[in-house]
Amino acid sequence: MRPAKVYMDIFEINGYYNNRNRPEEEYFDKCIDLTFKTEEGVPLVNLLNLACHPSLIGVQNKYFTADFFGVMRRYLQGINGTPVMIFNGEAGDVSARLLKKGVDWNECIRYGEGIGAQLVYPRHPVEVQVDEITVTEIAHRIDYKPGENEYLLRQKERLKKELEGLHPESRRYQMITSCYLYDIEEKLRHDRLTYEGECYIYDFGGFRIVTVPCEIDTVLGKKIREKDEKLTILNAYSNGFLYYAVNEKEYGEVFESYVTYFPYGDADQMVGDILRQYK
Repeated sequence: MRPAKVYMDIFEINGYYNNRNRPEEEYFDKCIDLTFKTEEGVPLVNLLNLACHPSLIGVQNKYFTADFFGVMRRYLQGINGTPVMIFNGEAGDVSARLLKKGVDWNECIRYGEGIGAQLVYPRHPVEVQVDEITVTEIAHRIDYKPGENEYLLRQKERLKKELEGLHPESRRYQMITSCYLYDIEEKLRHDRLTYEGECYIYDFGGFRIVTVPCEIDTVLGKKIREKDEKLTILNAYSNGFLYYAVNEKEYGEVFESYVTYFPYGDADQMVGDILRQYK
C-alpha cells in the first residue's frame, strides 16, 4: 500500500470482435486504461477495461487457459514490466465468433498480441481525481415459477407454431428444436428458479467501477456507462453468475435470452436499480 495517482486513457480496438447478434451495429469497441503510478511517476499497475467473450479457443482444448486475455497480459507486461489486470465489461453479445480465423493456440496468440499492440502507445492520458472510496451494494434476486410465467409459456407456443411452417432441415428449425425450445423446456422442468447476486458501485470521486454478477449485453452496458458524465468502468462476471442479462427489446429474439435464467424484463430492472444509486 502506497500513495498513488491514477491516469486514464481510452483506446479504440478494431478488427477483432463485434456484436455477434447485430454485426453492423454498435458495441463497446473501446479499451479504458487506468494506470496507477507512484507520486514519482513510476507505474504500479495497468487496469484495462474492454468487452469481449474471452473464449476463442475451441472445445478440443483440455487445459485451463486464460485464452487471449492471458496472451494480452503477457504481451503488454513484457513490453514495460508493469503488471496488467483486465476487467471484462458488456461482453454478453460481443465476441470473436464472426471475425476469428481459427480456434487454436496460434489464433489465440494472434488475437492477444494483435489487440495488445493497439494499446501500447498512449493516446491522451489524463489524471483522474481519486477521493475517499464509497461502496454501494445492490442485491438482485431472481425468483419465479417458470410454469406460471406467462411470457415463457407464450414463447413456447409461438415457437411450436413457427415449427409447423419450417422445413426440418432448415437452420431455423434446428435452432428452435435444439436450442430455443430446449432451453424453455429445461426451465419449465423446475418448479421454481431462485438465484441471488450482488452488484456493487465503487465510487472513487473522479470515476466509478460498477460490478454485475452476469454476462450483460451491449444495450444494458451502455446505460450503466453513459448515465452521467462520470467515467464508469463496467466489470461483469463478478461475485457470482446469474447467466445472461438481456435487454427487453432483444429478449426472445437472441440466443442469450433463451439460455438465461433472467425472466423477461428482470435484467432491465437490475440495471435500473443500479442507476438509481449513482451519486
